[in-house]
Amino acid sequence: MDPINSETPSITGTNFERKVLNSNTTWVLQLFVDNSPDCRRLAPVWELVSRQLDGIAQFGRIDISVQHKLALTMAEHPLFGTQVFPL
Repeated sequence: MDPINSETPSITGTNFERKVLNSNTTWVLQLFVDNSPDCRRLAPVWELVSRQLDGIAQFGRIDISVQHKLALTMAEHPLFGTQVFPL
């Protein structure tokens, strides 16, 4: 299956702390998998909102099929699916 393309950066276990947690900026994170029909339907909306809110918040995406450990960390937060940092 083709990957879901995005203009928003990929957040990984390697860059999560540096980019998101150590940032003074609000981040909105999408947790997704390429083979999810729901994620595919949301993709155009995600891109539109990320462009409309550019300068207000940073947007990033976590591929939970690849970033297993980071996905488990995200699952501990009350809003699984889209995350906003700082909480």
